[in-house]
Amino acid sequence: MTNIPSPQHQPKGRYLAYVRVSTPKQGEGVSLLTQREGIARYAAAHRLRVSEWFEEKETAAKRGRAVFGHVLRLLCGHKADGLIVHKIDRSARNLKDWAELGELLDSGIPVHFAGEGIDMTSRSGRLAADATSTEATPKRLVT
Repeated sequence: MTNIPSPQHQPKGRYLAYVRVSTPKQGEGVSLLTQREGIARYAAAHRLRVSEWFEEKETAAKRGRAVFGHVLRLLCGHKADGLIVHKIDRSARNLKDWAELGELLDSGIPVHFAGEGIDMTSRSGRLAADATSTEATPKRLVT
């Protein structure tokens, strides 16, 4: 008899996975591997299927990261069902990028942070994530 998993044990959806380090030198270490492993464990535990991985070696403090922008366009174009990132600060460290992730959530596209344990579908989860993202966002003084 063949051991075929039942439908409730099949991975759901097509999720994009995004990993990032701030510099190419930082990417030589275990950080990218650690992020990948965390996302893979999270996806398996939540029965989410990662259909494509994206890696970027650039700071998130400034806007205009090419890979991150490409991921957002794929999601907005419904080329995938959702996004998994290791932690909030791996995705957004500026308010514009954080707002774009919020727009994805508002349009019904799930965004998961594998290492944060935050439920982005609830109001309290979104508030906790907002607080976390603003802690990671560089502060600018206005004079």
